[in-house]
Amino acid sequence: VTVTQLPADFFKGQKVAEYDSRPTPAQKEAKRVEQRADYRHIRVDKILPQRTVVSLNGDWLFLPDGSQDESKASPDVPDNAWHVMPVPNFWNPIRVWLHGDGYGNATKGTSDIYYKRELERCQQYTFDTDRTNDAWYRQWVEFPHEIAGKHVEITFEGISKAGEVYFNGHHITSHIGMFEDVTVDVSDYVLPGKNLIAVKVHRQFVKGIENPDQVLDVAVTVPVTNSMLKDLPHAGYGGAPGGLWQPVTMTITEPIRITDVFVKPALDGATFDVTIKNSSTKKGKFNLSTLIKDKADGTIIYNKADLKNITLEAGEQKVVTYAVNDLKPKLWAPHTPNLYDFNFTLSDGSHAVDCSTVTSGFRTIEDRDGIFHLNGKPYWLRGANQSPGVLVPHDPEFADIFCQLMRAGNLNVTRSHMAPYNRTWMDASDRNGVGVSQEGTWPWLMLLSSMPEKEILDIWKHEFLSLVKKYRNHPSLFFWTINNEMKFYENDPDPERAKRKMIIISDVVKQMRAIDPTRPVCFDSNYFRKEGKKRFGDEFYQSAGIDDGDIDDVHQYYNWYVQNVFEQFDGQFQKTYKTPGRMLISQEMSTGYP
Repeated sequence: VTVTQLPADFFKGQKVAEYDSRPTPAQKEAKRVEQRADYRHIRVDKILPQRTVVSLNGDWLFLPDGSQDESKASPDVPDNAWHVMPVPNFWNPIRVWLHGDGYGNATKGTSDIYYKRELERCQQYTFDTDRTNDAWYRQWVEFPHEIAGKHVEITFEGISKAGEVYFNGHHITSHIGMFEDVTVDVSDYVLPGKNLIAVKVHRQFVKGIENPDQVLDVAVTVPVTNSMLKDLPHAGYGGAPGGLWQPVTMTITEPIRITDVFVKPALDGATFDVTIKNSSTKKGKFNLSTLIKDKADGTIIYNKADLKNITLEAGEQKVVTYAVNDLKPKLWAPHTPNLYDFNFTLSDGSHAVDCSTVTSGFRTIEDRDGIFHLNGKPYWLRGANQSPGVLVPHDPEFADIFCQLMRAGNLNVTRSHMAPYNRTWMDASDRNGVGVSQEGTWPWLMLLSSMPEKEILDIWKHEFLSLVKKYRNHPSLFFWTINNEMKFYENDPDPERAKRKMIIISDVVKQMRAIDPTRPVCFDSNYFRKEGKKRFGDEFYQSAGIDDGDIDDVHQYYNWYVQNVFEQFDGQFQKTYKTPGRMLISQEMSTGYP
């Protein structure tokens, strides 16, 4: 091998250019024309007798537009010049705390690869994602003649951060908040042939935040800014994400239908709350039957007509509650994640009107004298934090593999840190046996002296409680965690304001228990009662009727900024933080960030 030294001026005059994957404007336009020509609308060729569920995921038409012009919702307005955008996804790069967001002057290792990949994803779109703050989405759907008289609903599982939904030019609803399902009834506007769904999406809602990037506190290593505390809840997502970022589904039924099912399992059966609605103009009587089938091998363990002659007036919605007992199901646990399909059929005596299936499992979760019990036995929560559900939200195979790696690493529980799991990740946790602490959407809410506007707080409450209802049938969901490190109970300098904040979160806990009485609640990931009682006193807790959940959760980073780990070997953790009768855990305990 011969090595020849280059002259000192070898690179003089040579053009310096960094690698850039961005296509030129001409290349983007050529690609847009090609993608638009390849776009195909959705065709519903067949409507099933009871319930037809149609995925609306895939390519949608897309147009960046910040104007107030609503004409683009009209089917009469052409869209040949529109772009094509995949749904579900954000149109700008996914930016999540601890994944590629920089740590001082240091990098984040493999997270930098993810950061770069997200930039490249958005650079390949045929529009300028950096300049797109508002945009229109369109999807054409073609129905057969049998659509007449059917009930048709469209569910958007996430519009970030606000949206307005139109159908065939009619404004159906407006919505604020990126995590809540948006379900719209378009039955009155559906026609045989081609129909148009249009959605105007806004990635910014709260505008005019004073000094949005001003750092008010540093949570371990995280600068907590004004924007984090005063904007709409956006969990750990940064960069004002925009788009139809969760799946979109259309459900076609008869006007009489099952609208919700809550499975409350026991070890030998279950209690069901089934919501039925009659949107027709006629009174009717209906029967409700239940079939429970092992999802793995198809074994039927229950099949019976449980309720007969349920009367529903025209326009009435009713919740019916009943129980099945004396079953011998396979129980769900992380080491045996047995799942069952619970099938509910509504009939009018002569034929089935609607059928709804919920996948869940038989298991119980209890707090017995401060000890977590799974299926009647004490259970040790052995887990790890910071899974990548926020980074790869819609890849079931990836979610399965990650859950399997967790189980192979002898972990049985995780925490949806900084953002709640979506259906993809909750389903994967159910299948693979990973218990989940389902965390809320607003980390550091009401930190220090901050207090969001009442309108924004109400949006957060409504949205978070809707998630409690949405995910309560998942057996892997072990407990609810309201938020990450709100900490107002320890660091708001105004004690009276801190008390008001305690009452706000306590009221949310009470509403959570009404929606889902089957699981424990963690008041805040960082809260423990001893600290709260020390500051506010027993009298405040009693007089204000404070419900501070069931779980004390202490964050500690030993050998970093708190005690030496060797000082904890003689039961000091329990002695310091344990309140008799309350569960004590730590959802953040380490010697530092890796």
